[in-house]
Amino acid sequence: MKTRPAPSMLAALALLVSSTAIASPVIHQEPAGTLYDPMTEFVVDTRSNTAWVSLYAFRTFSEDPYLRRITVNGLRYDPAAGQVMLATAGGEVACGSVARRGVGPFKTTHVVPSGKCELSAVIDERGSRNPSLTVRLVAAG
Repeated sequence: MKTRPAPSMLAALALLVSSTAIASPVIHQEPAGTLYDPMTEFVVDTRSNTAWVSLYAFRTFSEDPYLRRITVNGLRYDPAAGQVMLATAGGEVACGSVARRGVGPFKTTHVVPSGKCELSAVIDERGSRNPSLTVRLVAAG
């Protein structure tokens, strides 16, 4: 006798199949240790036309922040368009536009998110003996 999945399982599966989002694999994972309040952002080097993700977090009992540069396959800076692009199975998605902010010699380069890519960093404390820090990148197709 065949069993049918519960209706909620069918609804979840239908949502997953009909979704237009293309999820890249987890781009970084490590033990969280004493880290808390992680933040991520896209960063570019306009001289070398490269792009990456920066991970920032605070450490318990330390004034020094935790910083990590994460290289992502398929993530690049397009100097002609002035955008950070992510290659996906459905083509390239513009994750953000590069802008210069500030005054005079204090101008710095920033990536303004386009809303087409979701970059997140989460500390999973389930089982709290070994919490893990996971960074994900999801792009709309």
